[in-house]
Amino acid sequence: GLKSGQLPVRIQPNWLHGYGYGVSVCYGDILLYIPAFLRMFGFSVQEAYEWFVFLINGATALTSYYCFNKMSGNKKAALTCSFLYTFSVYRIVNVYVRSAVGEYCAMIFLPVVLYGFWCILGKEEKEKKNWLPLMIGLSGLLQTHMLSCEMVGIFGIFVCLIRLKSVLQKENLKAFAKAAAGTVLLNAWFLVPFLDYMLRERLRINSGSLAETKIQDTGASIGELFKIFMYGSGSGGAAGTMPKGIGLGFLLAIFFCSAIWIENRKEKQSAKAAGFLLLGAGAALICSTKYFPWDFLIQSGAGFLASLQFPWRFLGLAVVFLCGAVCCCVHVFEEETKKRMLNISLSVLAGAALLSSGYTMLTFMDSENLEECYEQRDAPYYVSGGEYLPSDIALSEDAFHALEPVSQNLEIYNYEKNYNRITMECENLLEEENVFQVPLLLYRGYQAYDVDTKENFPMLRTENGMTGIGLPANYQGKICMEFQEPFLWRAADLISIICFLVLICWKKGAKIVQRLWQHKGTNRVIAKP
Repeated sequence: GLKSGQLPVRIQPNWLHGYGYGVSVCYGDILLYIPAFLRMFGFSVQEAYEWFVFLINGATALTSYYCFNKMSGNKKAALTCSFLYTFSVYRIVNVYVRSAVGEYCAMIFLPVVLYGFWCILGKEEKEKKNWLPLMIGLSGLLQTHMLSCEMVGIFGIFVCLIRLKSVLQKENLKAFAKAAAGTVLLNAWFLVPFLDYMLRERLRINSGSLAETKIQDTGASIGELFKIFMYGSGSGGAAGTMPKGIGLGFLLAIFFCSAIWIENRKEKQSAKAAGFLLLGAGAALICSTKYFPWDFLIQSGAGFLASLQFPWRFLGLAVVFLCGAVCCCVHVFEEETKKRMLNISLSVLAGAALLSSGYTMLTFMDSENLEECYEQRDAPYYVSGGEYLPSDIALSEDAFHALEPVSQNLEIYNYEKNYNRITMECENLLEEENVFQVPLLLYRGYQAYDVDTKENFPMLRTENGMTGIGLPANYQGKICMEFQEPFLWRAADLISIICFLVLICWKKGAKIVQRLWQHKGTNRVIAKP
């Protein structure tokens, strides 16, 4: 995409056997620019991906540590929660078993979103920029995994309804408004094209073709959910399924936090917060099972829920809620006599998490085989469920095969295809309109025009995925078909750049003013005698 001259990349040119796939319009992938640039700098695909996984693992550990440290005020507790979260079985499965790039990238930002809500609703001493973490967390989710945004949105609505009285307080309401406005402006470069396609382009994901999908049976069973040692394979585990549990560390965390909540819920505010987060974790665990009525909700009008595909995705929310509950419980151990008990408890939690995730990783390394791709078209042809295909295109073996133009009564010269751009000279031999097909998948934004006169030609999609271009009678000239971003998209790019620069300059400018003010105050004190 970058080599084709797109920045940002909107249409991935190599997907679907070179026909192009509009996944980047509908699915945030900003972190994938890291391995893309590594690849352009000479790293192999494997090396670029390995470095990418290493950086994502590090970012997850550091981000979660920062957020949990801010919430608990205890470095040992923050380190333990960061370890629990980073080495959670579900995240390990996402990274190594499923290779779910978008989802494990989104797990960098789930603690940030939790910390953002805590800054606004849970922190007693309000800060001026308490909306900033929530804005950063939501922006990170938008740019990595839309399904995580959907799940966080569902839970966020229920959190606000439960804490409605607190949400409606003037300062909190202003903070939420700032976080929402900042998120929209900062991500306008992605949101505007996304909404443009969702509202004006008929794709499989928004045309109702997924409404009949049943996802409930893919949820976890009770046995899978609370299994201690899980086989690290997509083809192993319970009944030939991949691991769908939270592991021993989080099972003990549930008992640990529940015991503290029961004993201190009437006296300690932090224990009440832990209970609230336990409630959230419990709700997420229930949503991840096959017992939650997903199919009923989908068939009752909430068809968008079918896009979740697998209910066990809610395990990601469950583990971050449990880590937050552990952070809140730390405040109960503020007395010196209880600190030893806290250290022992944290060590047990970390050790238990290591046992579960370690077993999953060891069995994964022992059982998984290297997958090799021999067919030239296999890797670029795979698009999962084809959610972002136009609704009138069937993902079948008959589609996306032809690599040359298909035409009748048309002479073509100097045909050239460069990623998402096709140029050629042609002559229509008919005295009437003629249609010929080129190997590009038509999305909103593509234009076909005469290079010299700039006359636009009508286009249509064919059943096999090609684009038909209509030529006038006796036409002779040079044609170009290429993807051009609409003006509104480019305007949104500019808005996001301005917003980003304002946030950076505002933050640095505030620090400079603060330093100057402090320096001025120091001079006054010195001059007074």
